[in-house]
Amino acid sequence: MPHGPLSALQKCWDGRLHPATSDRSRGWLRYLYRKATTPDNWDKDGRPHAHWDDVTGEPMTSWTRFDLVRSSYAIPLMADRTPAWREVYGRILDEFIMRYTGDWAAKDRLDQIGDGRVPPRRTARSLPLERP
Repeated sequence: MPHGPLSALQKCWDGRLHPATSDRSRGWLRYLYRKATTPDNWDKDGRPHAHWDDVTGEPMTSWTRFDLVRSSYAIPLMADRTPAWREVYGRILDEFIMRYTGDWAAKDRLDQIGDGRVPPRRTARSLPLERP
């Protein structure tokens, strides 16, 4: 494999140099594919698979949908590099979309704590003036 500015190119069967991904990128793609195609159920009565992170980012971003969204960030970058793999990228994104439209993608909104009423809007005039 070439070094320097050509290190992101790979010689193909036709002898020409084409864009390539690193071993690390291919490992990440393999992981995303496995994560996306593992059967789980994001419906109301289901439960996402344990590999969807629901701990990182507590208390605000510790829901599985945040891991789902963050997992999609690498796909456009890799697809730009290796467009010939679009079937793989498309399958991963299709699986992500199916999950994102499921109940668990909005679990925190659907299972509100409290009675669900929105508190009255406060303005600067409605706030009490407190002086030390």
